[in-house]
Amino acid sequence: MRLMRSEVVVSIGDSVVLQCVASGAPMPSIIWIKDGNIVVRSSHVVFAEAGQFLVIAEAKEEDSGNYACEAANSQGTVRQRTQLFVQTGMWKILHPPIAMLNLVPAKSIPTIQII
Repeated sequence: MRLMRSEVVVSIGDSVVLQCVASGAPMPSIIWIKDGNIVVRSSHVVFAEAGQFLVIAEAKEEDSGNYACEAANSQGTVRQRTQLFVQTGMWKILHPPIAMLNLVPAKSIPTIQII
């Protein structure tokens, strides 16, 4: 099993893809676990490629948590973990002068507008 990133940070509304690459003979089955509970398919959570990808569309704050991918076959079980952080955007007001700082996703440069 290839190691997963230990942390994934996204903004609310972003899509998230967690990947679990496992191989073996016989081919292992894969399940995903979040905070100790098995992840089930829903309107915004789907699995692809026999469970090797967990896709979360339009991440919500409640999607944050400890995720694990567990691969098992007759030879044994292995598990990899990652922490998902879904962050909210926020506004800060600075004085003087009065300025509003719009904090946007890390991929963008914050902008400051002087009023």
